[in-house]
Amino acid sequence: MWSVTGSPFTRIHEGLWFAGRRPDTDIAHKNLRLYAERLRDVMTETAARSLS
Repeated sequence: MWSVTGSPFTRIHEGLWFAGRRPDTDIAHKNLRLYAERLRDVMTETAARSLS
């Protein structure tokens, strides 16, 4: 799913750009959605801790 030589993430001024292939099955779509939601939660919690 990911490039061996590159990262699926790119930091830009507006935030973080996540690159991945479009899921072609229902299971893959669900897993990608869950991954993105959990990643957002981790990033939000990390940012909140750094501000307090």
